[in-house]
Amino acid sequence: KISVAFTIALESDTYTYDGESHYNAKIATSTAKSGRTTYSYSFEEEGEYVSDLSTLTKVDAGVYTVYVKGVNPNYSNAATTTAKLTINKRNVTVSVADAPDVVYDGEEHTGNTAYEFSNVVEGQNATITYTPAKGTAANTYTGSYGTDFAVTAGTKDVTANYNLTTKTPGKLTITAADADAL
Repeated sequence: KISVAFTIALESDTYTYDGESHYNAKIATSTAKSGRTTYSYSFEEEGEYVSDLSTLTKVDAGVYTVYVKGVNPNYSNAATTTAKLTINKRNVTVSVADAPDVVYDGEEHTGNTAYEFSNVVEGQNATITYTPAKGTAANTYTGSYGTDFAVTAGTKDVTANYNLTTKTPGKLTITAADADAL
């Protein structure tokens, strides 16, 4: 066997949270060879090396380090290196449609109350407190959101996997009445 070292060059892999399991597929496709020489490899996360990278799967957003050890039959040493698996938080938005304009009539009017999220993983449920626009006088009023954004997958809280990037509240516009109509 040759006594000089060999090295493994690995890439990190990145996903966006989608509620599915992921592992560093770039490692899986690049570790079988170093140059023209095939070697065996194993992976470690917080302990023992394992032979199947797919056992080191992650679902939640975060940055995970994968330790790789390669053994090449032509060399006397084992090569070790690390690569990252990154699962980014999923960006979502919430919005409420503007209410149709109303003409001043001295009564209090309320804007739309239904909000809609975009880009939430299918099967997961996002919620937030929303106070609709309200007003009596001729003016434009805007609703408001609370700070209690939450996402659940069944009974599991998965909010930490999301970034609420935009909250667009609904508006209510009360226009001035025609003086001749009063």
